Amino acid sequence: MRDLNSYQPGGSSSRSARSWRTGTAVGGVSSEISVLRLDFGYFVRPAEETGSTAPRVEPVLGYLVQHPKGTVLLDSGMGLHPDIDDHYRPRRIALPDALHAAGLAVEDLTVVANCHLHFDHCGGNPVAHGPADRGAGG
Repeated sequence: MRDLNSYQPGGSSSRSARSWRTGTAVGGVSSEISVLRLDFGYFVRPAEETGSTAPRVEPVLGYLVQHPKGTVLLDSGMGLHPDIDDHYRPRRIALPDALHAAGLAVEDLTVVANCHLHFDHCGGNPVAHGPADRGAGG
């Protein structure tokens, strides 16, 4: 298992996906579930928002939960907006590129969910609009 604190903003795409796996037996059937951390880049929080005299680099992360019944994406990265860009100076890794670093594509997603709707959590939603139509079947 990797330490969540090992993230380095703006790291190379080969280091962007971090993985944790667990195998569990349910009803005598073994299933493997994995969680992959995706690197969507970073933004710079201005000093006036940090409570200090210095700006702070904020990583933007998403998580893929790979389950035998489908792949769930939790948060989709940063969107594009001129005012946000001027204020936070983001360095983006687009959703398709972040997924590619993990060996996946947008089409591989079953469900997309956001923990909340700030620019750094839901900006990739327009790219991932198709998964809701595909669904996991039920």
